[in-house]
Amino acid sequence: MRTQFNKNFNKVECRLSSALFLLSLFILFISGCSLDGNYDPQKDNPSVPSNPIPKNNAVGTELILTLSWQAQGIFNFDLYVDSQNPPQKLYAENLETFVYDIYGIEPGTQYFWKVVSKDENNILEGDVWTFITKPEFTKLDGTLLESKRIYISSPNDINIMFHALDSNGRGIPNYSINNFRIKEDGIDVSPIETYAELKERNRINYSLKTVLMIDNTFDEQINFEQIKNAAIAFVNNRAEEQQIAVYKFSENVELVQQFTKSIGELTSAINGIEPDGEITNLNGAAITGATQLTESYATEMIEQSALVIVTAHADNRSEFIFDEVLQAIQNKNVYTVGLGKNLDPFALSLMGNKEHFFSDDSVKLEQKLLKTQSILHNLINGFYWMVYDSPKRDNDFHTLKISVANNVLSGSKTEIEAAYLSGGFYDAEPGLYINSSSTNPAGFDTLTMFPGLTRTLTAYSFEADNIPYYTWITTDEVVVELTLTEENNKAKVKAIGNAGEQSEVILTDLNNGLQKILTIIIE
Repeated sequence: MRTQFNKNFNKVECRLSSALFLLSLFILFISGCSLDGNYDPQKDNPSVPSNPIPKNNAVGTELILTLSWQAQGIFNFDLYVDSQNPPQKLYAENLETFVYDIYGIEPGTQYFWKVVSKDENNILEGDVWTFITKPEFTKLDGTLLESKRIYISSPNDINIMFHALDSNGRGIPNYSINNFRIKEDGIDVSPIETYAELKERNRINYSLKTVLMIDNTFDEQINFEQIKNAAIAFVNNRAEEQQIAVYKFSENVELVQQFTKSIGELTSAINGIEPDGEITNLNGAAITGATQLTESYATEMIEQSALVIVTAHADNRSEFIFDEVLQAIQNKNVYTVGLGKNLDPFALSLMGNKEHFFSDDSVKLEQKLLKTQSILHNLINGFYWMVYDSPKRDNDFHTLKISVANNVLSGSKTEIEAAYLSGGFYDAEPGLYINSSSTNPAGFDTLTMFPGLTRTLTAYSFEADNIPYYTWITTDEVVVELTLTEENNKAKVKAIGNAGEQSEVILTDLNNGLQKILTIIIE
């Protein structure tokens, strides 16, 4: 009987051992472990950061980038982002979130990043992931044309003022007339076969007024002297055509230096700025700066403008809502340069509607400001003024279309079209004329007037090399009264002498070395 009991007991024990073995296999299976010795307690631990966004090996990411990851049971992380592998640069530490925005990364660059999760007992390092930021565009990627002003001038000129831009919106310098394709009424016209020219940059009266807005909010983490040094480097590299005004802002926005070309005055003004207060009126600074930006495309003077904001803080005064900022800077050239981590990167990127840069230290800040200045130089040199002498004399409507030859881009933003009426077009020899017209191309050499009569005189410098600048004088103010107007090319004369008397009006185009004498005879 004992023998039968032992046999039964051994069967139960064997079945129990088999069940325990199968249970162990099942537990190993559902826990993701294996029996082949490849179990990695670090990699297979759900507390190790995983599932990155953007996905590993992402290409063409934005320069303000939201990183996210997953980890179970741990809510404290260190984030490393670097251009070297493995990443050594600690971008942020002790994060209590699975999402973090990074900025200040460079275009067309490969970055490596990892997340380290931490608690009281463990430090768990995630895999190294990588992404490549989107590249900057260049002239080789195509040209956009942005029209600024189109107008007709005597005797038969279509004037088109425009910017040539790359896909970043940056000016493209050094184009010649041969870089452009010209079509009149849809038919190609060679710039060599007909008269078309680009006015040379040094022959255009041009000014770029630049407002430099400097954040002087007190911050123990910011080396303000380096901010001033970066601003001075920006000033020292100004373009010849550039005037700069300097403002400072913390709680209030204050003018420090009015527009000037003097590097000495600008440097002295910047050196006089000191940190002040802990309130930052960034929105107010943007609105104040935008009100100083004006543009004019008059024949006598081309004036453009730009606002450059240097800040280390987000707005915390809340005097203006952000919609007011966006409205104020609409159609303005605004550039922002942010320093450090106390920023609102998305707001600053919208504020910098032309360009926005970020720097994680004061040394790199100077590089960003110098890059901004270089972009402003290209804004200046990417401005063009084309003059086309139309051969049309049929008093009909016509179109002129210009684009860049062999442009890899296409569409409405790559060309400029001008519609015009050829009525009144005529031929004239080069030179200086008074009251030239289609019926009298040579204008007046002599003008007969009755006493008390007033006439308007208009000057024309045909095929002149430079933008004309006129002076008017009369040789006898008792006979002819001369009145200048706001338009430099126009003057009014009134006959105040007696019948039989005469006076001369001497018209001089100072910029082109031309002179015309008009004799006025009183009947």
